[in-house]
Amino acid sequence: MTAYCVKADIQGLGLQFDIPSTWTDIAVSNQILACQDEVNSYLNSDFTGPKTLTLTVDGTGNKLLQTRQYSELPIISITSITWRDTDDMSFSVGEAWGSDDWYADKYYIEATGEYHDSIRYSTRSRFVAGTRNYQIVGSFGYAAVPSYVKLLTVLLCREKIYPGYLTKLDITSEAWTDYKVSYGNTKKLVPTITGFPVLDSIIYSKRNKSLFLEKV
Repeated sequence: MTAYCVKADIQGLGLQFDIPSTWTDIAVSNQILACQDEVNSYLNSDFTGPKTLTLTVDGTGNKLLQTRQYSELPIISITSITWRDTDDMSFSVGEAWGSDDWYADKYYIEATGEYHDSIRYSTRSRFVAGTRNYQIVGSFGYAAVPSYVKLLTVLLCREKIYPGYLTKLDITSEAWTDYKVSYGNTKKLVPTITGFPVLDSIIYSKRNKSLFLEKV
């Protein structure tokens, strides 16, 4: 399993942080895993690495197939796209799928912002409208842990190690590797998600057009 951060991140990412000597390396590693599970629950996703998925989706009757309603994970790459004429056909090997296999010059992966969640015909063709009549096989997830996910995990780990750490964090802004986070006045601007305004501002920004989290 890919860890969202390491001990050195907790100690040195952004503000410096001292881990008490009573916290062994094993204890820190276990806490990181527990915190990343908590981050997953807040973001309703999984950032541990690429996963090979087979999605059975409805044909739309237009040039676009969207995958987000079938998987929260973004598309990394597509292995194949196939279709069937009727929804009572089995998906087992040997059934009469159409010949609509994946070709790089026929489809391309489209992004919503930086999140790849749809497949579009690059020709004038359209995906046949139907119920569960397309099968998409590919790699889904994140090739690397996003910076804001590492940030959330680091801050949450610090809170678990030193309870009260996040409630005492009161700075206007802080620049990280490739994001800048504003912490001031977040109690008035974002809903309560975790109970910690600093974390809530980051999570809320990802759900709401990056209101607080922005590229540097």
